[in-house]
Amino acid sequence: MDEPSYGLIVEGFYDKAVLTQLVQKIESADAKIVVRVCRDAGRLMGGLSGYLRELAGREEPIDKALVVRDADGLDPTALEEEMAQRVQGMKPPFPRGVHFCAVQQAMEAWLLADVDAIDSVARERSGRSAELLQGEPEEIAKPKSVLRHVLWHAKLPYDAEVCREIASRVDLKTLRDRCPSFRSFEKKVLDC
Repeated sequence: MDEPSYGLIVEGFYDKAVLTQLVQKIESADAKIVVRVCRDAGRLMGGLSGYLRELAGREEPIDKALVVRDADGLDPTALEEEMAQRVQGMKPPFPRGVHFCAVQQAMEAWLLADVDAIDSVARERSGRSAELLQGEPEEIAKPKSVLRHVLWHAKLPYDAEVCREIASRVDLKTLRDRCPSFRSFEKKVLDC
């Protein structure tokens, strides 16, 4: 059986690195993933129908489109509904549909959810440990700033490759337990 193919529409390059890794962990390491980076939430929202047409026009067909953006303190459900409304009359030819996901706060909250994954990357790259975080990651108002701080203390750069490495080591059960918006994302990847 052929591996599933996904079209991801995301805000930035860090999102591309992390979400590609997470889709592969959830679905299959061999899943084919085409990513469209929009550079920010405004461009993602404003150009959504064009980005979907771009994915639909590819020579190799895509089974499912996933549109993922940070909620940045806004209501994730309302954002997902707004994204769906923006493409309401479109009939994109994706056999498994188009799914919208707004991450509570920001994608970095998911990385902060698994301190063991951060610690593993830190120990391997810098020989230092990551500091423990208190509270729920999706309740952190500015998870990007907190992740930068955690990585700085572990002597790691805040870049797409480090974020990808952390995502490759996260425990999916930990993410499910600590991040409700991750559970929603996972269901949309798996169609359940």
